[in-house]
Amino acid sequence: MSTYIVGDLHGNHEGLVDLLSAVDFRPRRDRLWCVGDIVNRGPGSADCIQTIMGLGSSARCVMGNHELLLLACAWGFAEEVPDSLAAVLDHVESTSMLDWVRRLPFLIHDRRRHVVVVHAGLPPHWRLSHARRQAKRLRHILKSPQGPDFLREAFERSHDAPELLHKEVTPHKNARRRGRAANSPYYAIHALTMLRRCGPMGEIAINRDEYDGARSDDGFEAWFDYPRPGRQEKNTHYVFGHWAALNGVERRYLHGLDTGCVRGGPLTAYEVEADRLHHLSCEDMTE
Repeated sequence: MSTYIVGDLHGNHEGLVDLLSAVDFRPRRDRLWCVGDIVNRGPGSADCIQTIMGLGSSARCVMGNHELLLLACAWGFAEEVPDSLAAVLDHVESTSMLDWVRRLPFLIHDRRRHVVVVHAGLPPHWRLSHARRQAKRLRHILKSPQGPDFLREAFERSHDAPELLHKEVTPHKNARRRGRAANSPYYAIHALTMLRRCGPMGEIAINRDEYDGARSDDGFEAWFDYPRPGRQEKNTHYVFGHWAALNGVERRYLHGLDTGCVRGGPLTAYEVEADRLHHLSCEDMTE
């Protein structure tokens, strides 16, 4: 059995199908995990959702910021509805697809395989146990009747003044050692789905353009360049997407899989058991 973790699809259904064929993916034998952002930009957002849903227990996907955007469009408070997401909303199976998206986890932690999957990143001061609690809380909120109101407020805080979100980080005494902090869920949802560069205590960079490199002049670093707290987590592989400008990241125990497949870059997947990457050439689907 092989577990394949695939990078941001952004509606590139053709690339997904070609990748599954290239690795001879078999649902009864193999597993497919996605780092989020399976929708938007490309023409096949609905097809991506349906294909992954159709794999049942053989597939898992974490929540990305574009899945949150899809929910914002469905709940009526997005500033605009992209054509690629309108196709999902207008689909005959939109109700079941939106319900599936709403229930996506914000983090996958497979202890047996020693793998953590998150869409964007983890604040440097969070232990993995704390990140799991934050992710569980967010999933519970989003599935609840309060989900739409919470997401509306989260969008407003994140879009209007993202630099203020770090003020909601209230570290406990010795937080760097303990890897804990009393975060609001608004900070947590931003961190797990939007984080790129930050300060050592998770302070969010004001300039968060996706085309920024890992380093900048504001003194903030890429979230993964800070040491992770917790001795027991050293042998864990962290897999993420969200940052196409880096053209992928491959280090020991760290795998950034967003290589811009919808804009002509390759589609990248990490095969967990073999500890290797697979790259599939893709055409630009945004023209």
